[in-house]
Amino acid sequence: MTKQIEKLETAQDFYDFFSVIPDEKWLACSFKNAKGQACASGHLDNYVVSGKLTMILGQPVFYINDGKDPRYSQSHPKERVLAALKDAGATDMGTVEA
Repeated sequence: MTKQIEKLETAQDFYDFFSVIPDEKWLACSFKNAKGQACASGHLDNYVVSGKLTMILGQPVFYINDGKDPRYSQSHPKERVLAALKDAGATDMGTVEA
C-alpha cells in the first residue's frame, strides 16, 4: 500500500511510492504532459514533498530524473530515481507494514 504523498518522509517511503508507478508514466525533461506522463516531481505534484526528496538526495530530483547526474546513467528516468534512492538508503524489499 502506497502512503499518501504528504506522508512521504524517508528514502524508503519515496522508493516505495515511485517503484509502483508504471514505466510508461515516466517522463524526462518535462514536468507533465497531456498523455498523463510526469517526471518524479510531477508525480509528487507537491512542492513541500519535493523539497523533502531534494534533502534526501542532496540535489534537486529533476537533475537525476533528467539524466544530468553522471552517477545515474540508466536509460529510464524511473531507474535513475530509484538508483539514487537506493544510494540514499532505500532497498528493493520495501517497507514492511504490520
